[in-house]
Amino acid sequence: MTADISCANAENLPFLDNTFDLVTSYGVLHHTPDTAKAVREVFRVLKPGGKVIMMFYHKNSFAYRILFPAKRLFQSKWSNKTAQQQVNSVDGAENPLGKVYTKADLQKMMSGFQDFKFFTGFMFFDKERFIPSFIRSFICRHWGWFLYVKARKK
Repeated sequence: MTADISCANAENLPFLDNTFDLVTSYGVLHHTPDTAKAVREVFRVLKPGGKVIMMFYHKNSFAYRILFPAKRLFQSKWSNKTAQQQVNSVDGAENPLGKVYTKADLQKMMSGFQDFKFFTGFMFFDKERFIPSFIRSFICRHWGWFLYVKARKK
């Protein structure tokens, strides 16, 4: 068995319709200018019944709802940064775009999919080592920075 590797635009995939049984995307589509179009491309290239596993930044996360506002209040270098600028900076100062999503946002954007399963992970807090592990684990499970979605094409 051989594997082919392609470099392509997520908003215009160079594959035929109904090609793949599984599509995965981790930490990519929330950086594309038209994420909804990229998700439609994922849907297009999946076979009927095909599965998708993707990761997006989570709007209802500890980082977005608590950490980012706290940084704006208590750290002078962040005081003039918008929430959007903070999201953009997650992957480095030169990162031009990052987006956050709720479960409802993703279900709406992924309207051709069914059997949704969501889970979250990763706290995104450089001082997390000071938080007891059972609390940290609870936060990651409920308000993690990464929002994972598994679904199936109808």
